[in-house]
Amino acid sequence: MKKTVMLAAIFSWLFVVNSLSQTKWTREVRPLLREGKVWVTKLPSYIVKQMNLTNDTCRYWIKGDTIIGDVTYKKAYSQIGSDEPTYFGGMMEQDGNHKLFKVIPGETTPSLVYDLDDKKYYMGEYSIRGINYFRTEVSHKIGGMMYEVFYLYEEIGSDVGPFSLVSDEFLLSCYDGEKCIYQFTDKIEKATGIRHIRVSSSKSQTVYDLQGRRVENPKQGEIYIQKGKKIRK
Repeated sequence: MKKTVMLAAIFSWLFVVNSLSQTKWTREVRPLLREGKVWVTKLPSYIVKQMNLTNDTCRYWIKGDTIIGDVTYKKAYSQIGSDEPTYFGGMMEQDGNHKLFKVIPGETTPSLVYDLDDKKYYMGEYSIRGINYFRTEVSHKIGGMMYEVFYLYEEIGSDVGPFSLVSDEFLLSCYDGEKCIYQFTDKIEKATGIRHIRVSSSKSQTVYDLQGRRVENPKQGEIYIQKGKKIRK
């Protein structure tokens, strides 16, 4: 009898797991790549010093198409301050805009930037300025000491920039035409049910710089990492 109950419980658990693995979004994911959208990021101070820049902000935008290996990609550009715009690479979304691929200048092989359907990550819907966005949490180990947590939002990109999950930049704002759809100071609230279980991050109050080094006296206006997240003091 106990064996029968145990087998029934196992099969029920497998059914639930399989159902979760087949879970799809309840609506179409809105595209990231659309002409007229502009992203503004803040560059880390060490890059500004190394490159002797007079401006610490960078703009990204989409303009036009390009053919790479018989596949059509959107052309992405970046511009630091008033410098000349630079071709950033070819971008392409697949699987209902759940996956983003990038081809860097001079290359022909695309690399996967993100996959919103990857079950390793925590997914849910969050409200920004009254609009619901799917959000994914991604962690990367830095400095051999801790994990830095990035948040990726559909239609907006990650909080380190629109086309990367590994960057020292800091997303300040995103505009769709004249409409601002994201500011880093926006209040972000949970909107609907959780898709996957979130792995809690450290609750330490220790502050680190963007290179993973502990900072005893944070400076006003600089960007640091605390509790696994980027913050501005």
